[in-house]
Order: sequence, then structure tokens, then C-alpha cells
Amino acid sequence: MKYLITILIALIIAVGANAQGKSGEKGHGKDKQEKKEKSEAKEHKKQDKVKKEQSDKQEKENHGKHDKVKKEKKEHANKGQEKENKGKGNAYGKNKGDLSGKEFGQQRAADAKAKAKKEKTKAEEKVKVSEKEVVATKVKIEKAKEKVEQQKQEGTITEAVIESKVKIINEAEKKVKEMEDAIEKERKRIKALEAIILGE
Repeated sequence: MKYLITILIALIIAVGANAQGKSGEKGHGKDKQEKKEKSEAKEHKKQDKVKKEQSDKQEKENHGKHDKVKKEKKEHANKGQEKENKGKGNAYGKNKGDLSGKEFGQQRAADAKAKAKKEKTKAEEKVKVSEKEVVATKVKIEKAKEKVEQQKQEGTITEAVIESKVKIINEAEKKVKEMEDAIEKERKRIKALEAIILGE
């Protein structure tokens, strides 16, 4: 819209300058020619200014469009995480320095193996600690069950207290089960890391 307005203004000025030049050409030969050249120079400057404004506007519009496209791509990527990326990689090899492609690939593989070894040792340590916690918790649960059973037989506690203690024991058993599941997941992860380390 602004583009059209600026063009119309430039045309009106050009037509007005042209009409004034024709009406006064009769008496002043050189002066009119100089004025005409000056007006043409002004007209060219205005047209250049208009073109520059237009290109700036187009750049801004294109930049805005690019921002919208980038946002749409991000949203699309977030929505379609399960979709494969179509040929677009991470560009790891762009800045490989003075290494050749093969050397760079070997270096990346060595780095991945070293990282997998570190993660494996951390995971193994985590599994050991978790297994100790599970064993200790199971022992506590067994002792609590025995104590509740003994108190129940002796009749020293009421049914309400027995029910609350049994409920607590059951919750503890659920947590132990969750811990055991987590340990099993870590073991599977350790096996996957071993496969990476061995290069399978």
C-alpha cells in the first residue's frame, strides 16, 4: 500500500515538473534546460529513494515471513517428534578441522565409545547402590510384617492400627517393586551401552 502511494507521489511530481518546464520553455533556453536537468536529477533521487524503501519493506516482510516459517517448523518438529527427519542431519562434519572424513568419523566413534564407557560405569554404580537399598528395604519390610503379626497375635494393638501399618507396608512393597523395575531398566541400558562400546 505504501509502495503504491510513493509511486503515485513520484509520478505526480514528475508530471508537474514536466508541465512547468513546457510552459516556460519559450523565453529561457539555458535556464530552462538546467532546471529540467535539476528536476530530472531530483526525480531520479526520489525514485531511488522509493526503490530503496521498497526493497527495505520487502526485506522486512521476507524477514517476518522467515520468522513465521521458522516458528512453524519448530511447532511442526515438536508435534511430529516421531517422524523421521528427512535427510537433514546434525552437520557434525562441517567443522572437522584438519581431519579427513574418515579420520573425523573414527574420532567421533572413539568419543562415543568413551562417553558410553563413562555412562556404563555410572549406571553400574547406580545399580549397585539401588540393589543395596532394595535389599535393606525388603529386610525392613519383613521385620515390620513380623512385628505387626506378633502384635496382632498378642492383641496389644487395635484393628485400626493394624490396618494402617499393613497399608504402610503395602506402599513400601510397591516402592520396592518400582525400584526393582528401575534397576532392570538400568541393566538393559547397560547392555545397550556395552553394545556401543563393542561397536555392534
